[in-house]
Amino acid sequence: MTIYTPTWLYIKQHTATGLKYFGKTKQDPYKYNGSGVYWNNHLKKHGYNIETIWCKLFDNKKELIEFAINFSEKNKIVESSEWANLMLENGETGGDTGISQQGCKQISESKKGKPRPQTVIDAVSMPKTYMHKQNISRSKSRTWNIVDTVNGNTIITSELKLWCLEHKINYQMILRFAGTHKQYKNFLINNVS
Repeated sequence: MTIYTPTWLYIKQHTATGLKYFGKTKQDPYKYNGSGVYWNNHLKKHGYNIETIWCKLFDNKKELIEFAINFSEKNKIVESSEWANLMLENGETGGDTGISQQGCKQISESKKGKPRPQTVIDAVSMPKTYMHKQNISRSKSRTWNIVDTVNGNTIITSELKLWCLEHKINYQMILRFAGTHKQYKNFLINNVS
């Protein structure tokens, strides 16, 4: 049997911009700033001038979850530009981290129509050097030879990222093992071109 730790639900509001954030914490809600990605980017840009405008401690997990979901849906915290939340608060999962592919999709969809944080705009619009452009071009045109060491099947693909998603394999780890003649999760990966 697991012991339930009392959890706070809270609403934070930025005093200069008026943006709000609905979240949960087991810490002191007056000292805790919140963990949402969009919310934290907003704080970095506009300063940490925030106030806790509402909070409530829940001793019952079921009541916490029910309240959090109902509040999230009623106030449209994902859809509304008044809120920094990128996903519904359910009282259980941590901040705005997309854990699954579905979670990533949900976050991506919820970002549509919301202004991008300036830090992201600056990074995307940063001028690229000639070498940077060449490296991007080269990485997109690679062909990969993938050998399944269990059944001996060989696959040749230029869409390694897609292949990794389909097989639930970490793309970064595959790149790390590529060309080393070491296998990762029963696969040998080599760059053909």
